[in-house]
Amino acid sequence: GSGKSTLMKGIVGVLKPMAGTVVRAPGVRAAYLPQQSELDRSFPARVVDLVSLGLWPRRGLLGRYTREDRDSVSQALMAVGLGGFEKRPIDTLSGGQLQRTLFARVLLQDADLILLD
Repeated sequence: GSGKSTLMKGIVGVLKPMAGTVVRAPGVRAAYLPQQSELDRSFPARVVDLVSLGLWPRRGLLGRYTREDRDSVSQALMAVGLGGFEKRPIDTLSGGQLQRTLFARVLLQDADLILLD
């Protein structure tokens, strides 16, 4: 209840302030990882699919997935202790493994500022 999540959402631009303004330095890219994911775990996706979504800021919606991208995904998964989980379906992950998968996705965004709720 003190408004930390609301503040973070305002900083990254997910929520617009009801009054006043939130100002970030120009060109600063921010990423946000919420406490609770609203991810539908029954969706038939693998860990690599979910983490690769972090490449969207670089590749765009229809960008090609390169060898460098695959290496980046593998490195992000290694960084969060999930190396070798690439082909695992997301519905088989524990809550902690899913949170680390989402953190790996955030790491791929090359954000200047990462906010962890």
